[in-house]
Amino acid sequence: MGRVRPEGGPKNGLEPHEKISLDECIRAYTSGSASAQFEEGKKGELKQSRVRLFRRLPNDLTRVPPSQFTNTRVLRSVVGGRTVYAAN
Repeated sequence: MGRVRPEGGPKNGLEPHEKISLDECIRAYTSGSASAQFEEGKKGELKQSRVRLFRRLPNDLTRVPPSQFTNTRVLRSVVGGRTVYAAN
């Protein structure tokens, strides 16, 4: 099924031919973004000597239904080892 609205529908999703997997989506937002910025060797993966930006979420997106993705809120954002955002 393609993308659906948060409240559900349409029946076969929006533009089902544009569907990508969750793994592909995560790669696009991490290593894909680094590549788009010509920063492949510096960003995009959690490796030593790379700029680290990661977010802590309250649930594992690989274990919840896609309909719950829009209800997921960031608990903490860390950049270069420093917390730059923490939810109350």
